[in-house]
Amino acid sequence: MIYGAVQSFTPNIILKPLKQFPVKKGTILVPWTFLLGLVSIGIALSFTFLNSKTQLNILEPTIITGLFLFAIVFAVNSSIHSYLIVAYCGRDKVAIEVGFYYMGKSELFFASFFSFVWLLALKSLIFKLGNLFFHIYIFNLK
Repeated sequence: MIYGAVQSFTPNIILKPLKQFPVKKGTILVPWTFLLGLVSIGIALSFTFLNSKTQLNILEPTIITGLFLFAIVFAVNSSIHSYLIVAYCGRDKVAIEVGFYYMGKSELFFASFFSFVWLLALKSLIFKLGNLFFHIYIFNLK
């Protein structure tokens, strides 16, 4: 949901103050892609130089902040990319097809998320039943 929110307010809150909206050329993606790479390198360097055993209180916030920044820059980059696809084509049919693409992508994400949750619940149930049967078996031995 945050991803969608960032995509929706990218033109007004991020690109207009930077005087990058309306988008006229695809070269606008270059600095955003470069920034995305820098955030990725920063996350990798935090794994490299921070010791997870002794500096855990620094490592966790660094990784969480890095992933949060990555998500925001990625959403901005994706928003610009989507805008450019529709703007370059300039036809309603393309806009509809892009809409169906994103709708299908979100349905796939939704389905995969809930099937993952369902599998976790099933695994938990199996372990609880196994634990219960194990204890019943142990207590019947005594």
